[in-house]
Amino acid sequence: MVERMTMSGERTRNLVVFGALAGAWVATATTSVGCVMDNPAFDEDQADLGTDAASSGDTGPQPGADSGDPDGSDSGPVDDTGSDDPLGPPPGAVAMSATFSACRGGEASPTECAMAAGEGVFDAIVIDQASDSGDFLVACMTFEVAEGIADKTINAVLLELHTIDASNSSSDAAGEIWAVEPFTEADFAVGLPPRIGVSPLAPNPGPGKIFKPVYWHLPVDVVSGNAQVYLCAYPLSGDGAYFYSHAGPFPPVLYVDFE
Repeated sequence: MVERMTMSGERTRNLVVFGALAGAWVATATTSVGCVMDNPAFDEDQADLGTDAASSGDTGPQPGADSGDPDGSDSGPVDDTGSDDPLGPPPGAVAMSATFSACRGGEASPTECAMAAGEGVFDAIVIDQASDSGDFLVACMTFEVAEGIADKTINAVLLELHTIDASNSSSDAAGEIWAVEPFTEADFAVGLPPRIGVSPLAPNPGPGKIFKPVYWHLPVDVVSGNAQVYLCAYPLSGDGAYFYSHAGPFPPVLYVDFE
């Protein structure tokens, strides 16, 4: 889909969306694999709900609903480009959905991590420093760079992950983003890809809230030519952050603003 948008909502610049690949690593509600990685963050978040939306009966917007759209429709996270969120993507930025995303630990497999992240209900990924298994859970993703960007001047690169619509999805730290060595799905099934450099591309932006987007501003040289982009989100808290995977309704998106 190609659209053009400005701050006033008129469509004037290109917006390219690349759909997620089939064959997601994440498990769905029909998955029969048992979950052996229940996370204490589920219990922590339930205990901390207090007077928030969950305890008041207001669960907020549901997937497919957009409170900012008077007709109640929403065609997905990419169409939110140019929203009023000052931390969000600039209007007209090219949006590239992840072609692959999954989570795992040093020992925990992607399937086990997906089950822990979504409880067999959500297509989700999780990052967590201290799961019940004692494993360190990391989420990694890949993006195909849109054609036509190679010869452009990149002004900004923004990564968006969206927390799942569940009371356990929030965290006191959304995590930090690292560049990693290129990897395939088969590689990821074996282990985590090595990190590149001695520091993350983007630091922790703060807490992750329930069913909300989280943004990381990345260096512009992350996007180079038509090469793929390989990123991993590393946890900074034992209060796990739960995000939709590329198979979910709000997949990871890399926004690129260029001229």
